[in-house]
Amino acid sequence: MPQSFENARGAVLELPRGLRVSGFDRPAVVTLARGGLGHEVVRRTLDPARGSLEGVLTGRSYVEAQAKLDALLAFLHHQPLRFRRHALTDPYLEVWTEGLADDGTTVGKAAQVRVPLVAPDPLRVGDPQGYPGGGAYQDLPGAPYTFAITNVGNAPAPLTVYMRAPASGVAHLPMIENLTTGQSARYNAALLAGQELVVDGRAHAAVVEEGTRQTVVTDLMSNAFLVGGLHLAPGENSLRVTMSASGAWFRLAYTARYY
Repeated sequence: MPQSFENARGAVLELPRGLRVSGFDRPAVVTLARGGLGHEVVRRTLDPARGSLEGVLTGRSYVEAQAKLDALLAFLHHQPLRFRRHALTDPYLEVWTEGLADDGTTVGKAAQVRVPLVAPDPLRVGDPQGYPGGGAYQDLPGAPYTFAITNVGNAPAPLTVYMRAPASGVAHLPMIENLTTGQSARYNAALLAGQELVVDGRAHAAVVEEGTRQTVVTDLMSNAFLVGGLHLAPGENSLRVTMSASGAWFRLAYTARYY
């Protein structure tokens, strides 16, 4: 299968013969040693990845080749772009162009192309996942509820949590814990009937939605969440949801990520 791009408008372009994307090496693992008490911190660096779209567009005349180049640039204008190496169902890399100068890029009936690309987040993005499946909500008993969820990617994936109060009643201090990673997120307030708490593990933020109204409640979240966020480790994770009232509901969502 040829390499392909999907632009921000949802249009898909399979690269024709003569055009190819190169670069975008995988993130590296780096060990950083700190002084003082001799602590050592190990991190996987996620510096932006760079690549380029290069090749030649040909036509029966230079005018035709230039028209193909103009069409390519018009497609690339709608960013960010989703780049896939093979099949259209592959995980994608979200990339942006870093400029193009096409002065003096013509040779006979061909138009030379070189477009620098950058991926601010070097991880590839897969399909959205959730618990339970199908986007349904899980009925939560009054006692803490422990269950397993599998991250199908091979990189940590930020987790989004949706919690609903009972139809009639109040849920005090709702909390979710990832027992595998040691992370937790607790809402230090009461969730009322008709309200839904949305916890964004990637942004370390939270909102309460009630009808069409949305209130930012990040300052009411636990310090552990504000500092560490909430994500799934690769593979199986053990999670626990705690609410003070029975009849509450919750669901989880994440997007698989790959090194």
